[in-house]
Amino acid sequence: MTDKQELTELAERIPHRQDDPVYDFEHLGLKIAESLVLAAENQVTEAQNLFERTRAIADGIRAQVAELTLELAGMNGRLKTFGQQMLEAHHKFNGDGKDG
Repeated sequence: MTDKQELTELAERIPHRQDDPVYDFEHLGLKIAESLVLAAENQVTEAQNLFERTRAIADGIRAQVAELTLELAGMNGRLKTFGQQMLEAHHKFNGDGKDG
């Protein structure tokens, strides 16, 4: 008896359960496809949620950068003013550095 014949006999002995959708090829294939789509939809939803949270964090960072940029510009302005006043005071009390 060949392998093909043995397999054929074995297949004939296995009870076919066409009435049970759990063992139906089409039912299983559709169930797998449905599961894949559902899993993909869940991943998309999770990715969208993560994107929204990341966007909120980025918006917060942008706001902080804008606020700190204004503070830094103000501080730089005050520092330049202070430096100019110090230089003017030096020239006033020590002369302009000219021998005269």
